[in-house]
Amino acid sequence: MWMITLKEYYKINKKQKHFKRGLLTIVDLAGSERLSKTLSHGLKLDEAKNINKSISALGNCIAAIVTE
Repeated sequence: MWMITLKEYYKINKKQKHFKRGLLTIVDLAGSERLSKTLSHGLKLDEAKNINKSISALGNCIAAIVTE
């Protein structure tokens, strides 16, 4: 897991100083979800397929944001 903190400091006037802070957390959800390696059957196979679809959808969203 990676956590990235961004801070922006700015002055409103000589006496007032403020800052904005953002936190981005990146978590590796993939593990080893190659269906050929898991040897899963039944419900576990369906769960692995759904995990793969979710990770793929998340990757597509991130790629769309980055390319804009």
